[in-house]
Formats: sequence, structure tokens, C-alpha cells
Amino acid sequence: MSENYVIGADVGTVGCKVAIFDEGGGLVAENYQELALHYPRPGWVEQDPDDFYHAVVTGIRACLERSGIAPGSVAALALDGQMAGVCTVDGHWGTPTVYDSWLDTRCTPYIPVMKEHEPLIIARTGGPVSFAHGPKILWWKGERPETFRKIAKFVQPAGYVAGRMAGLSGEDAFIDYTYLFFSGFSDTPGHRWLPELCDLFGVPVEKLPRRAEGIAAFLTARRTVFRLRVSLFPVKCELHIDQTELVSALLANANLRHMFLLSDN
Repeated sequence: MSENYVIGADVGTVGCKVAIFDEGGGLVAENYQELALHYPRPGWVEQDPDDFYHAVVTGIRACLERSGIAPGSVAALALDGQMAGVCTVDGHWGTPTVYDSWLDTRCTPYIPVMKEHEPLIIARTGGPVSFAHGPKILWWKGERPETFRKIAKFVQPAGYVAGRMAGLSGEDAFIDYTYLFFSGFSDTPGHRWLPELCDLFGVPVEKLPRRAEGIAAFLTARRTVFRLRVSLFPVKCELHIDQTELVSALLANANLRHMFLLSDN
């Protein structure tokens, strides 16, 4: 069997898919686990972030068992997932709220509020106002102010799972820059949050996560090494949040065994 392997996990709406591939791109093992959707009120669609985490961990464990490969031969782990809904984390990576799904329409009253400035939003973010991050964040701010105060950062499902696996704090929460056009508050070409838009809607920029490039640079600067807390990989590994690093490493086929990619894309 090939010596080096990569694991990919997709945190979807109705299920979580996990697969192991060899360095030639061949499928070695795969697993699928359904995810529950909850409908507490008409128009409300929620999911439990804890379900995302356990589905990924269970899927990884199942793929390793089916493949028979040694955990130490896994070169990298990459995660992607739902993009338009919002999870939340507090300072210790707890979850103050449910996952507010992209299917959830409770934020409907806040869509016209943002649409008043839609030309500016489209010009800066690249995306129209819809049932996505912006109106959802405004709903939590306007309708659940006490809960809003407990939120350190708004994140997406794959980023939530990656951060929990790596033991990140709320301040280290990240978002892949390709998700920014869902936000309503970004300068998407500049890969940054736009204070002009945040101030326009009264959204504290400190509640928005770092872009993936920022957290990767932050971790590299600190030379932080994490031990994944899922009892699957008995090695210490550097945390990289940049697809380019994974691709480059695979092409170079060098020193893969201790590199993991935890990305939101």
C-alpha cells in the first residue's frame, strides 16, 4: 500500500462524508453519516454543532479501521462544508447557539435592512443580501442580545470542527476567505473585513473570525504545535490552514507525516 495518505471530510447539510485517499488520488476508504435537521418553529432550521464534530471523528475512525492503514501514515486532514449558515463559539470554543442553517429563514426581517445598502454590499463583498451570514448575525444581535454578548466569533461548520480538533480558543477562530462573499461585511477582493459595512449595521468587527491567511500566519509565527484530541493520530503535528501548503507538500512528497491541513474550504 502507499506510504502516505490524506483524509478529506465534507460537513454537508444532511450528512458528513469522510474519505481516505492515497498519494495518487485513489480512494482507499469512505464513510457517510447522516446529520439531523431540527425544525423548532416554522421557517427555523437548526443543527447541533456537536453533531458535526462527532460525525467527522466517527467517520475518520471508521475509515482508518476499514483501510487498515497506520494513523501515522496520514499526511494531512482537510475539511470543507456548508458555507452560508453560521455557527458560534465562545472564548473557550463552547457553542452559545445552535447552527443557524442556510435553510433557516428566521432572519427574514433583517434582509430588507441590509437590502437598503445592497449596491454597496454587492460592490464590496461580491454577493447579494440573502439568508446568509449578514442577516443571521443581525438576527442574533437584535433578537437574542444576551446570547449575542456570549459569542466570541461567528464561524462555519468545517471551521468549527477544525478548531475543536485542534483545541483553538475563540480568539483563534478563522474563516476561509472564499466564504467572505456570504458575509455582507467584507472587502472580498482584499480578503478582509470592511469597517465601513460593520459600522453601518452595528456589527462589532471583533465578533468576526480571522481570515484563513491570518490564522495560518499567526500560528506559523508562534510555531505552535497541537496534538489532535480525537485519539486517532498519536503524533504531534503542525497546524496548517492553507490548501496551497498541502498541494505543494504532496507534489514535493516531502515530510508529510507530521503535517495536517485544517481548512474551512
